[in-house]
Amino acid sequence: MSVVCLQLQSDLDQEYQDKFRRLPVEIQEFVQDSSKAKLSDDGVHGNLVSSSTTEKLNHKASQSEDDMEEGSSEQVYDTPL
Repeated sequence: MSVVCLQLQSDLDQEYQDKFRRLPVEIQEFVQDSSKAKLSDDGVHGNLVSSSTTEKLNHKASQSEDDMEEGSSEQVYDTPL
């Protein structure tokens, strides 16, 4: 029974890490889509905000991946499910 639980925990950890790695890209796409919608609504140029946000997200994602690689195999996530 414990082997099954460990496998399930491992699968959930892998799924969480995969989603966490994709999050910056999804946020970037959302910001770009929102900027495009705003541009078409009021004609304001939002490219600077989008690129600045993208750089911050990419930097944060690379830091998080480094943190995950340095951690032990047992990780604790501080996010509500």
